[in-house]
Amino acid sequence: AKIVHIEGYSLVFPNLAQRTIKYAKAAGATVSLDLASFEIIHARKTEFLDLIKSGVDICFGNEGEIKALTELTAREGCEYLKEICPIVVATMGKNGCWVGHKDDIIFSPSICIENPLDTTGAGDLFISGYLHGYLKGHPLNLCAHYGALAGSAVVQVEGARLNESQWQSLRKQMLKV
Repeated sequence: AKIVHIEGYSLVFPNLAQRTIKYAKAAGATVSLDLASFEIIHARKTEFLDLIKSGVDICFGNEGEIKALTELTAREGCEYLKEICPIVVATMGKNGCWVGHKDDIIFSPSICIENPLDTTGAGDLFISGYLHGYLKGHPLNLCAHYGALAGSAVVQVEGARLNESQWQSLRKQMLKV
């Protein structure tokens, strides 16, 4: 695998995330982490910070999760976390996202959907779109745009599933960029 993605919920299982990082790194994979929820972060803040420091390459969180972890805004949290993680992405729903990397922090706008039907899965689809761009070797701002495209697609349907034609439409949008 080129990327191993870890859900923050895995921290409820002792050492699972740490072992996953160890094996992923041994295989030469990039490790990404989804912070999962502010509730689990509040319960395991030190564990999250230690996990990120231990080898996470890309950390994803929404503004609530970033705030729970750092006690800072999304932008400030990116600034802070990029000191311990190579790439940090803080999503803010319809307000776009911040991407922190090395000495840089960039803002990427969302894709406005007039009347979103259901936001279930928007964060997960954002991450999948972002990682798609990352695997293709695209610059981080384009990765964020791919994430926004994927997230905007799923808020237009009920539930967190796109059907085949919706996937094809998303693919065509990504190819146009």
